[in-house]
Amino acid sequence: MKVSRTVLKTSLNWKQFRLSLIEAAKWFHKAAEQNDPEAQYQIGLMYHKGEGVFQNFQQAVKCFRKAAKQGYAPAQSG
Repeated sequence: MKVSRTVLKTSLNWKQFRLSLIEAAKWFHKAAEQNDPEAQYQIGLMYHKGEGVFQNFQQAVKCFRKAAKQGYAPAQSG
């Protein structure tokens, strides 16, 4: 079976994108542990959507609440 270059390129781009999400989650998590409210909010979104991490709504809510307690407006609106 012959794989078209477009399909192969799309597959490689998706793999790179997925690895980028995992790397982003790692860094947001580190910053969130240092009480950065924007990072807490961003990692919460990643948990909510299941991007770069396993989807976990309970963890997402915890992250949103931590950010909201620090006055981070986007986390307070939900």
